[in-house]
Amino acid sequence: MTEYADLFFLVNLLADYVLLFLTGRVRHLLYVHSRLLGAAFVGSLYSVLLLVWPEWPLLTAGLLKFVIALLMVRIAFATDGLRAYLRNLATFAMCTMLIGGFMFAMKSLFAIGPMGLIVSTALFLGGAWVVLLIERFSQRQRAVQALIFPVSIVIDEKVICCRGLLDTGNHLHDPLSGKPVSVTQWDVWRDVLPNHVLAALRNGHVDRLTECFDESAAHWHHRLTLIPYRTVGAVEHAMLAALRVDRVLLDCEHGPKQVERALIAITPHSLCHDQRYHAIIHPSFLN
Repeated sequence: MTEYADLFFLVNLLADYVLLFLTGRVRHLLYVHSRLLGAAFVGSLYSVLLLVWPEWPLLTAGLLKFVIALLMVRIAFATDGLRAYLRNLATFAMCTMLIGGFMFAMKSLFAIGPMGLIVSTALFLGGAWVVLLIERFSQRQRAVQALIFPVSIVIDEKVICCRGLLDTGNHLHDPLSGKPVSVTQWDVWRDVLPNHVLAALRNGHVDRLTECFDESAAHWHHRLTLIPYRTVGAVEHAMLAALRVDRVLLDCEHGPKQVERALIAITPHSLCHDQRYHAIIHPSFLN
């Protein structure tokens, strides 16, 4: 029993440490490994006491288990207030339930019988890996979402509202004026441009745009320009139609920005498969 208790202690020490580590990662906390280890020691010590004296009512009480969890989270992470502490506690419980659910699902899916120490440890670490993958995916999604913000394009006193993605890799410029160029989908211009012009843009007939501007749309001529570009792997340059708009208003997280007499290119292609944004914003627009 002593040797088994020693091994049981070490396995629970590892499990509690991993749970606390995942809690810190999910909550983006600054953690100290010695504090995580100390908190894990408390949890694993309780597990060993429960193993040695399983009939002791105090050890099996649900209230004591809750108090141990409170103590572990308090030892592991330094918090400034009750709200942050409760969030840490909830995240710790969530990670525990996610890994427990993963272990149960794997046990049911592969019809695993009574699980030994090695199988249980392997499934636990597999569940921890899944939680870490979920956290990384969520972090990337949040990072992308932070780069998406409302955009308003003003032209001839008309306002086009859409959502734009700040693309730091966008180096599109007008070769004549050197101005940076942002890109929008053709469909955001439905209520502004004439239908035959929209049809030419939708079909990618940039070379026919000048023919589309008849007398009723002649005032668009001075706004229109063509921007050469080349995609990755392409040998020859292609052309994008661009319009000189009066101004562009950006409602980004660093505060509102306004760009006067900006160049906005129009592409016939969808910029986002799930339509989360309809424009690619040049980074110079924020300067």
